[in-house]
Amino acid sequence: MLLPTLLDIEASGFGRGSYPIEIGLARADGSRCAFLIQPIQEWTHWDPKAELLHGISRARLMREGRPPIEVARWLNDELASNGIAYSDSWGYDNTWLSLLFDRAGMLPRFRLEALRRLLSEAQTECWAATKERIIEEHGIRRHRAGDDARLLQLTYEGDAEPRIAHRNRVMVIRVMVMSGNSPRFSHCRSRSAAPCRYWRCPRGVVSRFPLPERARCWRSTA
Repeated sequence: MLLPTLLDIEASGFGRGSYPIEIGLARADGSRCAFLIQPIQEWTHWDPKAELLHGISRARLMREGRPPIEVARWLNDELASNGIAYSDSWGYDNTWLSLLFDRAGMLPRFRLEALRRLLSEAQTECWAATKERIIEEHGIRRHRAGDDARLLQLTYEGDAEPRIAHRNRVMVIRVMVMSGNSPRFSHCRSRSAAPCRYWRCPRGVVSRFPLPERARCWRSTA
């Protein structure tokens, strides 16, 4: 299964004056990378409550952070070929990403989209429970950009597997069968699949497995 590229941003806080302090990516192959961002002179906002969550001090940013232009170049190098990344907090992350590129004097060579655009209704309903399970199973550290991006990716992957299994199950059990002396074509549509055609069998059996010749059912594409 091809995984989407996820982007996550940690910030100095929320609201007016906030700015990005760390950007992380989870690549399609499952690897991850993140960079701290050195605040420029006009970025003075700082929320101590946010620091309690991500654990990154402003002094560390000044010491270990990369200038915005370096981080912007890295993002373009990473994402230009793909052309797209996804975020679960698009409203905030897109604002901070735009601020980063503006201060770097560059244009992004990719677009940021909301992760929810990829999710089905069933995935959305299961998302929170799947996310908590992934955190426990993998011991993921929260509120660091690289780890959070990978958490979203693993949640998307874990949330998709039951959906695929359910779709395959529905395709079989929703086929109507009939009693009679000869098989006929029956059109059907499952909730999660394209239209298909099945043979209706004399004995009312629909199966993908070998059956006696007189009760065998065949499937053909519509």
